[in-house]
Amino acid sequence: MSSTTGAKRMTVLQATYIGVGSMVGAGIFALLGAAGAVAGAAVWLSFLIAGIIALLQGYSFAKLGSKYPSGGGILTFLSKGYGEGHVAGIGAWLFFTAGSIVVAMIASSFGSYASSVVAHDDPFWAKVLGVLLILVMSGLNTIGSTAVARVQSVIVSVVLVILVLFAVVTIATWNPALLAPSGYPGLQHIISSVALTFFAFLGFGVITFTAKDLPNPARQLPRAIYFALLIATTVYVAVSLGVFGTLTADQVVQYGSTALAEAAKPVLGQAGYVLMVVTALFSTTGAVNAGLYPSIGMTQHLARVGQFPPFFGRKWGRSRPGWSLWRCWRSCWCRSSTSTRSPPSAARSPCWCSRR
Repeated sequence: MSSTTGAKRMTVLQATYIGVGSMVGAGIFALLGAAGAVAGAAVWLSFLIAGIIALLQGYSFAKLGSKYPSGGGILTFLSKGYGEGHVAGIGAWLFFTAGSIVVAMIASSFGSYASSVVAHDDPFWAKVLGVLLILVMSGLNTIGSTAVARVQSVIVSVVLVILVLFAVVTIATWNPALLAPSGYPGLQHIISSVALTFFAFLGFGVITFTAKDLPNPARQLPRAIYFALLIATTVYVAVSLGVFGTLTADQVVQYGSTALAEAAKPVLGQAGYVLMVVTALFSTTGAVNAGLYPSIGMTQHLARVGQFPPFFGRKWGRSRPGWSLWRCWRSCWCRSSTSTRSPPSAARSPCWCSRR
């Protein structure tokens, strides 16, 4: 069952934060080691190339989103291009399934980080905390896009502040010799690593689902896409420069997901580790929130084209789910004019369902 988002109150900055939150998640922690094993200290260049490629894809999404603004986002583009047939249906289901898997993986990462803080890495509590995060963020998304945007703005702001602080501190004390081009692998390896670093940008597609909440999507949606990609690219490049300018490529590969914490230790000590844990918790929370955001638009789209039961596409009221359910119950009385239990108010007024 879906709910409406009410008035279109999302700003360009809030839509941008939806995209940034979906990209700057737990992936940055895992990708540095994996990409470093292929591109060495040239990972920053790999992120830059991947960002440029993502901008090209973002240009296409911006143009399509301007022409076909809809809560269905990318799914609407498929329908416009291929019709409401098997191609669009399969693509929609693949996107829906992939999004569910990604959200589950990110929630699992959150559970791992959270359990290391409160439960001594207990696997059971890692699962419980991951499921709890999904339930809380799902509840937030049912309230409406305004609540999602506000919470996302706070989460992403915290993540960006910490990552910018990390980049400034590490770059200010880096060893330029570790980033010398003479130590870079061949161009083939750098290009190969782009296939890994590009995954860090895939989440920006969720911005296309904000079109339904933007007052002027034709102008605002492209801006949100471009801003989000520029912010993510800048953060990725700066963080990779800081990490590989502090640690050798072999050390980054060895430390893996804790490479950021290890790179912060020379200057920040144990506080650097704590900061990275906080960053991981906030970034995974933001990624789950952003990953769940398109669910309402997707379910409505799939219901509209017959892939989901019509019940999932119904809009229950404008902003207050409880009041909307009361109105729906009340409308059941006025559907039957022969019911002897029909309340007088329903008999005197037109049926609410008929006006929907």
